[in-house]
Amino acid sequence: MKRDRAILTAGAALGTIAFGDRALAADTPVRIAALTIDASAACYYAQEQGFFKNVGIDADIQGITSGGAIVAAVASGAIDVGFANLVSAVAAFSRNLPVTIVAPGSVDVESMPTNALIVAPNSTIHTGSDLNGKTMATSTLRNIVQFAAQLWVDKHGGDSSTIRFVEMPFSAMADALVAGRIDAAIVAEPFMTEVKGRTRVIAFPMAAIGPRVQLGGWLANTTWARANPTLVAAFDNAIVKANEWGNTHHDLSAQILAKHGNLDADVLAKMNRATYATRLVAAELQPAIDVAARYGAIAQSIPVEKMLFTPR
Repeated sequence: MKRDRAILTAGAALGTIAFGDRALAADTPVRIAALTIDASAACYYAQEQGFFKNVGIDADIQGITSGGAIVAAVASGAIDVGFANLVSAVAAFSRNLPVTIVAPGSVDVESMPTNALIVAPNSTIHTGSDLNGKTMATSTLRNIVQFAAQLWVDKHGGDSSTIRFVEMPFSAMADALVAGRIDAAIVAEPFMTEVKGRTRVIAFPMAAIGPRVQLGGWLANTTWARANPTLVAAFDNAIVKANEWGNTHHDLSAQILAKHGNLDADVLAKMNRATYATRLVAAELQPAIDVAARYGAIAQSIPVEKMLFTPR
């Protein structure tokens, strides 16, 4: 079976369990964890637009600042479902932790990038080879954003193994660049917009992986998911509707994101907004896993089909 067909078959299985727009018999509590950023804001849209309520879910949403912490909470059963990037998810799966992908998350689109590789305005760095031996900041070491930057460097004449990566908050990167404490940084929205004029973009590194790459998704604890397949289908139903709504209602979604993420509404209006996937597609999911394997986050690549939830 071809990989895309396998993904769509898994999605169809979820749809078979689903019940159209019918709600569960009664409001059922689901513990959900998300980062308070654009990429994982679909759960807030689902809550405020009534998509969770319409399928019988009583959502208890917790904002957590670390994707790794979310994966750990899902694996331990402390929460039921959480948003995580694919690198963290596949790293956990490769260690036989009980996590499974149950709904689509955000997708990086080359025409609407939300991550950038930046340098100081007067920097002499322009291409991959110029970064050899330099220091680059990333918000989290050994995540998909770092690996995308490494791939871009290696594709543009450089050797990413010579780069020293340091962990730094997005909010501190521009000052560190201007002061010369670092040579380059990988910044994400809304900080990508906030530092315009103070820094210079040399690349949008996610495009090195592909023109359309699903970077994150909604994970559930595998034991919980297998015990609650109808609830998983309901969650998927609500998230897909929220993703569709988020892609077409930027003004309204910005208001929700500003409230839950404590973000500036003016910046939200100017920045590139996240694009949300409305189905799980292998060609969009697998590249991030392959890059994680290339740069040592996992010992070898894993077919994404193995990570998708399929009810027994």
